Amino acid sequence: MKSFLINLLLFSLGLLVVFEIVLRVNHMTIDIPQREITSDGIKRYIPMQEGWWLGGTHKWQINQFGWPGPMPDSLDSLVLIIGDSHIENFMNNDNCHQSWLLKQLLPQFNFLEAARSGVSYIEAVYIATKLDTLRPILILLYVKDTDFIESITQFGRKTDITQIDLAKETLLMGEMRSPGLKKILYNVKVAYFTYSKLQICILKSRKKAKELHIATVDLTKKRLSSEEITLIEHLIEYSYRFYDTDKIVLLFHPGSDPRIVNIAERAGFKTVVFPKEQGKMWGISADDESHWTCEGHKEAAKIISKKIREILSTYRQNPYKELDTTCFVN
Repeated sequence: MKSFLINLLLFSLGLLVVFEIVLRVNHMTIDIPQREITSDGIKRYIPMQEGWWLGGTHKWQINQFGWPGPMPDSLDSLVLIIGDSHIENFMNNDNCHQSWLLKQLLPQFNFLEAARSGVSYIEAVYIATKLDTLRPILILLYVKDTDFIESITQFGRKTDITQIDLAKETLLMGEMRSPGLKKILYNVKVAYFTYSKLQICILKSRKKAKELHIATVDLTKKRLSSEEITLIEHLIEYSYRFYDTDKIVLLFHPGSDPRIVNIAERAGFKTVVFPKEQGKMWGISADDESHWTCEGHKEAAKIISKKIREILSTYRQNPYKELDTTCFVN
């Protein structure tokens, strides 16, 4: 019996090794980059990493600043692009990133992305202030309604997300959640493959339950209450009062609450709102409209480049140096 159990254990270990090799060779799981927290409290990726996307269709890279995507040719006439997984954009190759696409449309400028999944609105603004040492002429900040909600502790404290306690006007930096366990999970492909499949099953069961609920009850999209809008207004006003936001352009995802957009504009932010219909057309899938295909990113870049021309053509003087705006005249 003992000999049988030993042989069974050895056989199982052998199968795991073979399965691990098959998963790695065929890139059947996504390579996940490792993260760190800087001395400023910003959660970013460890610089100079690279890995494969699912299926080995393309590689992603982490640049010397710890953000996804390649470095620009120069940091002169720099435009920063800040956002969450939508801008992180591991699912598309580098030529489908906003930085590369905008460079093709506006070659006189350089573009650098600073994106990470889970970034809240207040953390994105905080990142923008810390990267101001690069002397950007403009900062594009991609946001959606949940980015504002997740920024506020009054909606619920999430320790892994950077938030603000508006009652005390105190910034609470996000922490690493189970870093040791995640390191093992992401590096042992068999474990991550199993975990991913379980997550898919859970999501599918939740979706079926939701569809059943919608089929039996006439539900509409939950509208933010006046109290919630008041908190978001406090958040936006705080960020405008305490951070140098003159160069920030808020780019709102399709379907964003117009009340939030209006609050941002009243506070003095420049804004762009992507059309809802186009956003659906750009979605990766019917289940994932928030992340765009390569074609979607191309269409978005066309809209953004027009806004950049519009904004910079009105600047008489840049805070750091004179700009030649003759190229913006139509």
